[in-house]
Amino acid sequence: MKTGPYDRYYDVILRQHTVPLPAMMVLAPSAIDEPMAINCEDHFEVGGAIFRALYPVSCQPIELLELEVLPQSLRFHCRSTAHSETCLTAFDMMIRASPELAYPCLDALLHRRADSDSDEAGQLIDCTLRSSLSGGRLLPSSVCLASPWVWLRELFLFPEKDLCLTLTLNPIMVSPGEAFSVSVRFSEPLPELLLSLSVKDFLFNAFAVANHFIKVPEMAEADSGDVCFPLRFLDEPGASRLSVLDVWDVCFSDEQGQVISNISPFCAPNISVGDQPVWILHHDTSVSEVAWCSELRLESFESFSGRVQMKALVTQPNVLFNPQRSFRVQHKPSQTIFTTCEVFRPLQRMWLADRLRFSLWYALAGWSILFSYGEHRERLLALLRCFLPGNKCCALDEGVVSFLMSPEHHRVDAASLSFCVAGFRARLVVNERVLGEDFVYRLALFLREFLFSSVLAMPVLCFELHYLGKSQLREWLADVSI
Repeated sequence: MKTGPYDRYYDVILRQHTVPLPAMMVLAPSAIDEPMAINCEDHFEVGGAIFRALYPVSCQPIELLELEVLPQSLRFHCRSTAHSETCLTAFDMMIRASPELAYPCLDALLHRRADSDSDEAGQLIDCTLRSSLSGGRLLPSSVCLASPWVWLRELFLFPEKDLCLTLTLNPIMVSPGEAFSVSVRFSEPLPELLLSLSVKDFLFNAFAVANHFIKVPEMAEADSGDVCFPLRFLDEPGASRLSVLDVWDVCFSDEQGQVISNISPFCAPNISVGDQPVWILHHDTSVSEVAWCSELRLESFESFSGRVQMKALVTQPNVLFNPQRSFRVQHKPSQTIFTTCEVFRPLQRMWLADRLRFSLWYALAGWSILFSYGEHRERLLALLRCFLPGNKCCALDEGVVSFLMSPEHHRVDAASLSFCVAGFRARLVVNERVLGEDFVYRLALFLREFLFSSVLAMPVLCFELHYLGKSQLREWLADVSI
C-alpha cells in the first residue's frame, strides 16, 4: 500500500479501533451491470482479491449478511444479534471518490427487510445530504435522520475528497434478531470507489452506557418555550472515577414509548436555541462527577407529555450512575440568550496517535478551553501565552491545559467561532461587546497556529469562523479562516 495522508489515516484507524477493520476494497461500481452481492462469511472475493470477513460476528451485535454494490448505491443487509436493546451500534463507512468528481448528493436510507412481520416492512426513510464547496474549501455537512430506526450521526468531507459517514442505530427500534437493511445512494454514478467498512459496538470492551427516563411535565401553554433539563450523574461508591463523556443522545417519546423526535448534537428537528441546539457539558476533573445541562427551544411542540431518554457513553466501563433528576419549563418565546458553548461528540476514529481531545466548556468561574494533547503541553502553553496575553493559563492534569477567563465574560450572544479538528467539532460563541475585537483576533490567530502546528502533524478537516457582529470584523475573520 502506498504511503500518503489517506493511508496514514487508515493505519491509525487500525490501531485505534477495538475491533479490527477489514482490508480496503477498491471497486469500480460504474462498470457493474448487475448488482454485486458480497457474502460476508469467513472471506469474500472482489475483483479477484480475497478479503477477510468484515468483523468477527461472535463479538458484534450486528451480523452483516450481505453487501450489495451498485453504480449509484451501496446496501448493507444486516441482522441484529445483540442480547440487549441498550446497545448503540454504528455503521462506519469511509468512501473515496475520484479526485475530479464533485461530491454528489447523498441519500441515506434504512428499511426493514421484506420478510419482516412488522407493518413498516419495506418502508424507506429518506434523508438528503448535500456537500458544499466554498472558496476551494470542503466544508463539513451533517444531518440527523428524524427516523425511529436510524440516526445519521456524521458526514465529514476530507481534504482528499474522502467521505466519512456514520450511521447510528436506535437501539429501541431495532430488536434483537431483527433483519434490516441500510443503504447509501449517490445522485450520480461513481467511477471508482474506495470503501472501508466496520460495524462497531460502542459497549464492546470500551464503553459503559446509562439510560434514564425523565418525566416531562405538561407545558402550561401551547406556544413556543424553552425547556431546560439539568442533570447530574454521580459515580456509584467504589466505582472508578468517571471519565469524559463522549456521546449524549436525547430522544422525546410519548406515554406509549413512540419516539417523537431525536435530538442530535449536530441537528435537532424543531428544537433549537437561537439558530443551533445548545449542548452544555461540564466535566470537573477534581471530583468524580459530570454535570450536564441543555436548554432546548421547542418551536413546534404543543402540549407535550411523555418521557425524555438520556443516553451517556463514557470512556471507562462498568460505571454506574445515580441521576439527581430535576427540570424546569420556561416560556421565553421572544428571546433566547446564549450562556453556554456547544460541545459535540468526537468521531469514534482518531488519526492522532495520542488521541487529541479538544473541548470547550463553561463553568461558573468563566470560560475554559480544555486541551488534552499528550506530549504537546509546553507547545500549547507557549501558544496560549503568545496569542492570549493577560489571561490566566494553568496546567490542571497531565496533558491538560485550561485557559481561564474572568467571570464577567460568561455572557455570550454575539458571535461564534466553529472549527473541526481531529474528529472533534466544537463551537465557541463569544460576545464581541464584552471581549472586544482584539480578543477575537488573538483567539483566531492562536487557533490557526495551533491547528497547523507542525509538531502536532495532524490533518485539519475544517477551520471556519462565523461572526455576527460588525461587518468589518466579519470580513477580517474571513481572511483568518482557512
